[in-house]
Amino acid sequence: MELVGGMLLLDRQALAGIGGWADQSAWATSYADQMTLSADLTAAGRTLYFTPDVRLGSPHLKFGATGRYPAGERDRPVPGCGRTLSELVDICAVPRTDTGCRTAPEVFFEEETGALFAFFASRSAHGARAWALRTYREFVVRGIVHSKMVATVPASAQRRVLWRRGLARGAAVAGERAWRIAEEAVAAVGDEPLSRR
Repeated sequence: MELVGGMLLLDRQALAGIGGWADQSAWATSYADQMTLSADLTAAGRTLYFTPDVRLGSPHLKFGATGRYPAGERDRPVPGCGRTLSELVDICAVPRTDTGCRTAPEVFFEEETGALFAFFASRSAHGARAWALRTYREFVVRGIVHSKMVATVPASAQRRVLWRRGLARGAAVAGERAWRIAEEAVAAVGDEPLSRR
């Protein structure tokens, strides 16, 4: 497990005013939910604050994740759960692939690419294209991964396949304009056209 020292505090009326959480059911990981929420709140004229305050931190236990948690914290009771943090860490250490962000690495990378591409494509053609090209350079070419959700990084040829699949899935979710953006990005890196399965 890893400590993710953050919490979201949100006014219920603000959430209702933007229609609630966006539907992320197209994605096994819901990877773009926080970005969509932030963009929707900002578009509605709400102000978001980042407050690095340890008094508002909380443990974020991720099913099947590997990692660490401070040993001194493990024996403290978790309010409202009737269990210690150690017990919850042990429960969450059981490998799972059918809940939350617990997917196989190849599924995760395709999902991450697709969900984020769909997010950007629904808001800005220029931003989506720039993001797709940046992801190609960082993930496909250099093998850079910006997530601790997975422990392994696929080989270069597999990263290319996952990037292409992710763009295609994101375009399928976001619509025709997204397909054009994805096709431009693929052409810009000298790759063959995407298949619209």
